[in-house]
Amino acid sequence: MSAFLSKLRSDFRHIPMGVKLIVAVLFLRSLGWGFVDPFLAIFLNGFADSYSGVGISVAVINIAALITLIPLIRLADKVRDTTIMRDGEVMYLFAIVFFLLASLTGNFRLLLFALAFLGAASILVVVGAETYIRRHDPGLAASVRAFSFYTTLDCLGWILGMILAAFTFKYYGLKWMFLFVIPSVLVGLSVLKRVHERGLKSVFGALRRLFYSRENFSQLVTDFGGLTRNTLFLLLLAFFDGIVVIFSFVFIPLFSEKLGLSMPEIALLMALMYAPFVLSFPIAELFMKKRRSLMIAVGLAICSFSFALMLGVTSHLWLGVLVVLKSFGQAIMRPAYNGVLTHHTPRRMLGEITGLTSICIRLGFIVGPIFSGILADKFGLQFSFLAISLIAFVLFILTIILGHSKNFDRYAKST
Repeated sequence: MSAFLSKLRSDFRHIPMGVKLIVAVLFLRSLGWGFVDPFLAIFLNGFADSYSGVGISVAVINIAALITLIPLIRLADKVRDTTIMRDGEVMYLFAIVFFLLASLTGNFRLLLFALAFLGAASILVVVGAETYIRRHDPGLAASVRAFSFYTTLDCLGWILGMILAAFTFKYYGLKWMFLFVIPSVLVGLSVLKRVHERGLKSVFGALRRLFYSRENFSQLVTDFGGLTRNTLFLLLLAFFDGIVVIFSFVFIPLFSEKLGLSMPEIALLMALMYAPFVLSFPIAELFMKKRRSLMIAVGLAICSFSFALMLGVTSHLWLGVLVVLKSFGQAIMRPAYNGVLTHHTPRRMLGEITGLTSICIRLGFIVGPIFSGILADKFGLQFSFLAISLIAFVLFILTIILGHSKNFDRYAKST
């Protein structure tokens, strides 16, 4: 055990300071949104009053994110990553203002503005952060280590925020929960000033250059046309990861409310659901000498098994066990596919592949809630658990097949 802890400390020391600061900003963001996320689907249900309506509302967030992401794919390799993150944090503030106005007035149009700003803000922060991490800690082992550290701290922020929300929610309720995001945004902006890097300082200036140059788009088409079979499969895993994330975010709180859990209990359940992601850093260390395809396969198998068992769950205790198991599977799978994806990508395309990965995740965020909401309205909420389980099982089989190819885990990356 002491040797393992010593290795963890060594890995932590080898992570560049800039990456640590970027992850600190993500931790602060998660901490603030931890006061909101356990209850957001319930808040939206007050406007929509159906599972499909909630799914469509959540899809608005991710449609806005996807629209923002399309030019960002090319910009991510030109503009400073911290500048992209800074603009995202500022847009979070606009989202908070519209959420507060919508909650006080009940105006659905204001809610749509809030959801759109939230989607654009989140994608700017995530793409900026993940591109910085890929650029400043490259290599297969390093990128798995960096992404597991990122996943651990990001989810730890959510867990702490959700636990605090469980004990304080009764003092402010659904209408005022968005105020807790503001301090985390302001502190995050101050941390970003300490990260120094090269690149353009303006997203809007870079946008002007982008649209005046046809070569940017032709190069983008050329780059994406050369993606390998393994890379495409890893992007499919990112799409599925997005479906699972948004499904858990939206429908597990609604299902918990249906089972009779109180608001504080739902917040604690969601904190429990995020708990396995805190173990991503030590999990990655445990699996570091294993084939990454094995990590992905194990994660998918656990996800499939846990969602299948949710089909008949009626106990609060068993629901808690299964959501933890589901997240444990994701905590194993996510750093592995991100690390392999980074290693498969030429350095000049790291911004592009980060953007493309985010597109796949956001497409999962859009398809997941709409498809699941329709299934839930027609066949019952638990039927959609079965659909997720079957998809995970199919991907598990494909991972086993592709994992036998030598270049899946080992790939000589070009520059």
